[in-house]
Amino acid sequence: PWNRLSSLCSVSDLVSGVVSSMFGVSNPQGAFKGQLHVTLCEGRNLKDTDWFSKSDPYCKLTLLGPGNAKGETWRSRTHQSGGKTPKWNQVHAFSVTEGFEHLYIECCDEDIGSDDLIGVANLSLRSVFASPNAAADQWVPIASHKGKASGEIRAVLKFVPAAGAAAPSPSPSP
Repeated sequence: PWNRLSSLCSVSDLVSGVVSSMFGVSNPQGAFKGQLHVTLCEGRNLKDTDWFSKSDPYCKLTLLGPGNAKGETWRSRTHQSGGKTPKWNQVHAFSVTEGFEHLYIECCDEDIGSDDLIGVANLSLRSVFASPNAAADQWVPIASHKGKASGEIRAVLKFVPAAGAAAPSPSPSP
């Protein structure tokens, strides 16, 4: 029975449901609003971090919520010797809850020992949420932590609202 149950929901969803039913506490992560389908397509003009060979780029995508609270994280496969123009063509569906309206993209070069950071971006999802079921194909500029341009990542984003749920309402701008 446990195997069947675990395949239907994540442990955090299970714990959240048990706590909610036992103590009348709502989900602290917010109400489920739908799924964000991200197609990580490719990169261009990525900073080369290897001296003697081509970089082996991969991306790590994380949903960010209020106060930069980390939500679900997903890591792409590594494009061996992808260099400055890697191709991933991978799709991942993130579960979106209220308040999570940024996608943090980290592009790294996989190395033996420790990986090198190529660049990062913090992408607002407001426009994606404003147009449910419409695909937004975009090149996202990435930069080093010091702000130096490190290339671009192409991603296609599509928000699919849960049945009966409205798109997440944007938080007020500071």
